[in-house]
Amino acid sequence: MDLEKLGKKIKDIRVSHNLTQTEFAQFFYVSPQAVSKWEVGKSMPDLETLYLISEKFNINFSEFLEDDIINFKPSKKIRNIKICLFISLIVTIMLGLMILVTHKDDFEFRTISSNVNNFSLYGSIAYNENKATIYISHITYEGEDSNNEYVNIKCLLYENVGNKKEVIGTYNYEDKEIKLKDFLSKVNFNINHYSDNCKVYNNDSLHLEIEAINASHQTVFYKIPLIIENSCEN
Repeated sequence: MDLEKLGKKIKDIRVSHNLTQTEFAQFFYVSPQAVSKWEVGKSMPDLETLYLISEKFNINFSEFLEDDIINFKPSKKIRNIKICLFISLIVTIMLGLMILVTHKDDFEFRTISSNVNNFSLYGSIAYNENKATIYISHITYEGEDSNNEYVNIKCLLYENVGNKKEVIGTYNYEDKEIKLKDFLSKVNFNINHYSDNCKVYNNDSLHLEIEAINASHQTVFYKIPLIIENSCEN
């Protein structure tokens, strides 16, 4: 995919709506630096973010699929291997985009974010009449202890329904010492076939809990309630 061409499209959308990179980034829970990299073709948004951009600005999602695969003429065996992997990745992305475009009208989306200082994340709930998917990633922590190192960390995603508290996703680490912020950068939840009814989701439905133990067996604990934009409770 031509990242420079995709980046120009994203920049044109942003500029046409008189938005700074910071303002544009806030809509999709990413950093201004990420938007800058998209616009100059150094990286691209993930599939969910591309879809959210098209929904936010009433853009035909298929416009993001018009780019051609870049042709290479490698001369070394190692480069041939890399290009095969690259083409496989592109094919996977294109198939994923085609599926999303084909079925996008079947799904509705709710954005998930954090309301806790120092924690930020990107998340969404996609649902239709038959199923729902919860996706959470890009968790960052900028607290004073973000560089502290731990040997055992658990990150749990909970659902609250009435007085019931149920774990619906887990991400564990137990190995050599790792900084909390580095651990969180690797965490993602992708929970499929979760529920078929949007009305179960509201701003008290989901939260994250993080338990981290250092080499001296000292434990820190964080609870992060999650905000669901345009919740379906009404």
